[in-house]
Amino acid sequence: MQVYHMQHAKTGVDKNQLRVIENKHSVERLIIDLVGDLASYRPDGKVVLLEGEDSRFDQKMVARLFPELAREINFISGGAKRNVKRLQSVIEEMAVQGQAHGEVFSIVDPDADIWERDARQSGRQLEWTVYHIENYLLDRNFIRAALGVVQLEGAGRISDRALEGMLEAAAEELIEELARRRVHDRVHRALRKATAIEPTVGPGPGGLIASAVDKAAEAVQELRDGRANEETLSREIEQERQFFRTMWSDGLWRTKFPGKEVLRRFCGTLGGNIDYMTLRTAIVGEMAKAEFRPGGMAGVIAKIQES
Repeated sequence: MQVYHMQHAKTGVDKNQLRVIENKHSVERLIIDLVGDLASYRPDGKVVLLEGEDSRFDQKMVARLFPELAREINFISGGAKRNVKRLQSVIEEMAVQGQAHGEVFSIVDPDADIWERDARQSGRQLEWTVYHIENYLLDRNFIRAALGVVQLEGAGRISDRALEGMLEAAAEELIEELARRRVHDRVHRALRKATAIEPTVGPGPGGLIASAVDKAAEAVQELRDGRANEETLSREIEQERQFFRTMWSDGLWRTKFPGKEVLRRFCGTLGGNIDYMTLRTAIVGEMAKAEFRPGGMAGVIAKIQES
């Protein structure tokens, strides 16, 4: 098997950016490149792939809150969730052939799957116990400390009750959007299934395709007349509103609503020039200073340490 690694382009260089990964040494070089720093690379350490579309935030947060692990484990920011899973599969396959590390783990956000099931906590493909890793930052005490760090005017005058109310309100604002998004995603999946072209009958090559298109059109019309008509969709959206409203009322918004969006909306209520990324970084900093480790996060990390 050959694996290819796209190297970053350098000035004046436009060739040989696609490098063949074909032996243990080049695989090791790939992992060093992904770790990003030779001094941080642990040759005998486990490899843990994290999501990282957003400035490698997941990797940075884990390293700040679990500094001793950063000295033992190779944490790698793998980009989008689907890329993390692909990269893990590639490295694991090479490990079977004796070309790479034998222990490769991944931790990703469960996202909307957390509404349907518990986060995956077994094997080597793990998930955080909350919607986004940022949900672990929805701690009133550390948010208050972070507001002081970013020097928000009047932060000291915001009571605990008021601060909690602002967070709850930010989450409540998401209910309508989440309800519509859930119904949209459900219909989108149904449309994709309905329009999947699988030509199986017809008088000739052209007829095969034409018959498949006709069949897909019939399926879409059936969908439009049935579960995707306006009345049915409106009813489903209302059901989803109630689903998320109950979740919010029960206090589950802190773990099951998208944490990134809750924090962004919270920042929008502050009335200052405090952006989401600045506040997020400050919260992590205050947690690290207090040597605080969110319980759910620590539990996931422990599964890797114990393996």
